[in-house]
Amino acid sequence: GIMVSVCLTVLSAVLSSQEAVISNLTPIIDTDGNVMITGEADVLQVGSTYYFFFDNWGECRNAVCAQPTNACCAAVRDSACIYAINHTVVGYSTADFKAWAFLGVLLPVEGRAAGTLFRPHVVHNPHTNLYTMWFENFNASADPAACGPHAGGCHYSVATAAHPAGPWHTVRDGPDGAKFKCSTAEGDFDLFVDHDGTGYIVVTHYSELCIERLTEAFTDGTGETATIAGQKITGVAGESPVMFSRGGLYYVMWGSGCCACSVGASVFVHVARSPLGPYRYLGDIGTDPGHKACNPCDGKFVTKAQQSAVLDVAGEIVWVGNQWQSAADGQLNHGLLYFTPLSFHANGSIAHLTWRDNITIPTRSF
Repeated sequence: GIMVSVCLTVLSAVLSSQEAVISNLTPIIDTDGNVMITGEADVLQVGSTYYFFFDNWGECRNAVCAQPTNACCAAVRDSACIYAINHTVVGYSTADFKAWAFLGVLLPVEGRAAGTLFRPHVVHNPHTNLYTMWFENFNASADPAACGPHAGGCHYSVATAAHPAGPWHTVRDGPDGAKFKCSTAEGDFDLFVDHDGTGYIVVTHYSELCIERLTEAFTDGTGETATIAGQKITGVAGESPVMFSRGGLYYVMWGSGCCACSVGASVFVHVARSPLGPYRYLGDIGTDPGHKACNPCDGKFVTKAQQSAVLDVAGEIVWVGNQWQSAADGQLNHGLLYFTPLSFHANGSIAHLTWRDNITIPTRSF
């Protein structure tokens, strides 16, 4: 009896050491003792290490974007706010979701053409054995209208590195940005690499989503595309897509507009049996039950966060969002993240999200 009790105690200690609890109510503190710098996020797993990449918007405070009184704060490009040209990409690494090492600035302002950097996304290219980062690079003028179809003022830029921590070198930028059919209008995007090494990009054109297969270099599109009639299906324009696969199904999820909004966004789910579809709409898992998604609005959203990335941890798909304007010190780049596991039904649909104060993450499977 004593031996069994001792063994159970030891086993419990071992198991607990393989779990990490992440709070959705307090900021992550890195190994230097500093509050994590956050922003639009992406996550890449390399072996047992997870690399987090953030668009650092600087010390922007009290931004009022995508609220009913102000559809977007793009009017002033050179302010210390959303559309400033001082954005950088910073990185963190963790193997256990307990210790977070700050990797520094991975892509400085001088490492790209002048403009406003948004939404860095990083994948590994098995064809080149390089890590590839795409990011939006809005024009540096004071006129946001210079972006859009045929405007020529905004670009999707590409950088590569031999290691996720860098050094990163921009290889496609400015007028020579990535060329692909889905780029006819500037929008949020995500990158996805299938099990066979084929790369894809999904872009929200606000009214619809466009998916395109990438070249083997992952620097341009092939022109092979598919579309999802987002706004026609949901009634709202969209942002912040993610694309992933699970159990032989391909998922594209996106949300209602939330330009650093404090209320969060919906999470619309589409599923297909191939990366280029056809996709079937499964519903909205992010808006409070009994409410309808709207854009922009003081909506009722479960997580109070805008979707940014998903990651696979020991076979569990974890959703990551930005709780904009949630920092205790008011800095936009100290805003809280939101982590929650996705629960899948037998038919492949995803259960409606529920609020969680924290999440327990298994850091290693046995």
